[in-house]
Amino acid sequence: MSELKKVRSTRTQLESRGFIEHLDIYPNKREREISIANLNDKQAIKRTIAAKHLSLFVNEEEICKLLLKRLTVEKALYTRMEICKSLQYADQQVGLLIQYLAAIPNNQYTKLPKRVTKKSSYPLPRDLIARTLGRMDIEVLPELLNTLVIKPRKVQREAIIAIGYLLYNNDFSDEIVFKIIEATYDNSKDPVYRWKVMIVMGQLLPYSESFLKSIKNDGSLRYKEAQKALSKKG
Repeated sequence: MSELKKVRSTRTQLESRGFIEHLDIYPNKREREISIANLNDKQAIKRTIAAKHLSLFVNEEEICKLLLKRLTVEKALYTRMEICKSLQYADQQVGLLIQYLAAIPNNQYTKLPKRVTKKSSYPLPRDLIARTLGRMDIEVLPELLNTLVIKPRKVQREAIIAIGYLLYNNDFSDEIVFKIIEATYDNSKDPVYRWKVMIVMGQLLPYSESFLKSIKNDGSLRYKEAQKALSKKG
């Protein structure tokens, strides 16, 4: 195969997964309506372009719902990525995003892994919505914290890891946030949630130092994760 054919073949493969080059977007009613229609087009590249355009209107409840609904069924990699990028700007629709935590199957943890997280930095959340929420402005934190109290267990599992990712991305640590999360840990009997709290506590140093040191040395995953978190001190 010639180099030109290889390039064309690679380009076609990328476009089939929704890949687009840089695209300037401008807010206007006509583009909004076209994008709404194209969000469910058969061609992934058209869906990606639509998702990018709709980022300008994502704080409208209707648009946010359309993007979330599309994300639940979207298979094309780059289109999924573009939808998530657009949803990152939905700071006025955080409640809607939270409704979709743990709702999009994406290999979320349902049981404890066999070993501690390998990454030295904060691990990328497996849940697409948790990942998206974690890339938003720190102003969404109060609503996420509330989720730890009022939502079902599977949602709490993803909300706590989203909170940690949010703290990491915003370089934010706070004593009150630590105390709230500590209280949810004490009240939870879910081993997956309690393990994830250890990961998040690494983002809440120095406030979490005493808490992490109090974890019993029983060889458990929780203890190992707590020790890893403490290694970030300084």
